[in-house]
Amino acid sequence: MRLLRTHLVPLALLIALALSGCGDGATGGSDTSRDDASGGDADVATDADVGATDVTPGDGTDDLDAATPSDGTADSETAPSDTSSPADTAIDPDILEGNSIIGVASRAGTFKTFLAAAQRMDLVPALATDELTVFAPTDAAFEAYRVAAGLSAEELLASPRLGELLRYHVVAGTLDATALAAEPKRASLIDVALYVDTSDGVRLNVVDQVAGATVVSSESADNGVLYTLDAVLVPPKLIEVAKLEGLAGFPVSLEAANLEGIDDEDAQHTLFAPSNTSFFDLLRARGQTAVEFLADPEMPDIMRYLVVVGRYLSADLLALDGTTLPSTLRQVPAAPAEPYFSPITLVDVGGSLRVNNATVAVADIIAVNGVIHIMGLDVNVLPRDVKTQMGGLSMDTFLSALESQGLTAELVAPEGPVTVFGPYNGAFVDFSPNDVVGGFHIVPGVLLPADLARAAGTGLQTLAGTTLPVSVDGSGNITVGGSRTAVLDGTFTPASNGIVYTLGQAIAP
Repeated sequence: MRLLRTHLVPLALLIALALSGCGDGATGGSDTSRDDASGGDADVATDADVGATDVTPGDGTDDLDAATPSDGTADSETAPSDTSSPADTAIDPDILEGNSIIGVASRAGTFKTFLAAAQRMDLVPALATDELTVFAPTDAAFEAYRVAAGLSAEELLASPRLGELLRYHVVAGTLDATALAAEPKRASLIDVALYVDTSDGVRLNVVDQVAGATVVSSESADNGVLYTLDAVLVPPKLIEVAKLEGLAGFPVSLEAANLEGIDDEDAQHTLFAPSNTSFFDLLRARGQTAVEFLADPEMPDIMRYLVVVGRYLSADLLALDGTTLPSTLRQVPAAPAEPYFSPITLVDVGGSLRVNNATVAVADIIAVNGVIHIMGLDVNVLPRDVKTQMGGLSMDTFLSALESQGLTAELVAPEGPVTVFGPYNGAFVDFSPNDVVGGFHIVPGVLLPADLARAAGTGLQTLAGTTLPVSVDGSGNITVGGSRTAVLDGTFTPASNGIVYTLGQAIAP
């Protein structure tokens, strides 16, 4: 067993998410006739003068797998797909007249843009020879996509993400309707899955009852199957993938939290997503409905605990041996210098990843801008405000004194971080709680031990309006207090809105 220690969110996560099954009512057999997806006759490729007969054939050296996401090296950005030069000559007539996927698409007459894009990306040889299942948007579908994206026809074909877009529409192997219904989640050639719903025809990437695209017909080819789509499928990002996986409250909350960069397709993040069971356990533990949780000011901070900057597959996490990950999006507000993050322990148990002693149930769910690991969620280690943390540090006597002085509101305010020097219950053996000056124990802002040391000699301004003396001895020990002092042991407890130092005795001005 290897112990791996890193600065991540303080979570204990486990429990698998059962993917919802799809029905077996798939439509579109291997011999059905082809229909136009939307009834339109838009011709993006012809408008751009780069039709299927006006593009240069590739040399077959650009394999379809070339644009797959990174292999788990935690690259923080998605590399743009390769964009080859526009074509100068026609596709080989033998390929066009044959019965490969390219030949079938060419004779249909409604895939000019798809063929032009495939030729631009040098994918024609592979589409003509490799055994593949292709979900091809019609010209009308590409036209709708182009208009929505605000692109000209040539800009569409020159897009740096065109190769990624095309490869997302391709799956290795031959998959007829029966095969699609039997295994509804299929990895595309960029490793981001296509989600097939056969409950009402054949629909792809259905989110909130809305399909990303619908299969309107299919036709067999010598090297696979060509399905006609009525829309272009955009490779899904993290939040959409979480919804496609069947997660309920988590992606909705993550979307509402509006975390910086989480929806950026050029950034990479890793999500530690609670299963539906764990998410609703969280709501029950907090005594909240889903709507109440969305309105909770602590909700964004809880979501931040679940996000790590960078793309980390399970193999990357297992390979971390005594090193640390980049910081999570969660941080104590207004923390000086570098924010503080509670460490968690990653454990390799026979090749299975455990996070704070909880097993990752479903790992390596790929999105175009990151990866998701589905786990359980220990509600006891979620971010807590200062008051809640103090309750768990045996500071009930001190909390009662603060409450009698009307100061507990300062301990739960999410917008105003505080540093609390809290005596534990045993600190009042020779000092009455009635003599506590609560505000003298609370300093605005987040002050780490190094910040306290820098305040030696000058002191800190407290909520009571007085100065809290701070001194440091020759051994680096920090003492706080006036007529009554306490020596800090250098440890503290982080909270969602500040930090807490535990004192062995009460202090006084």
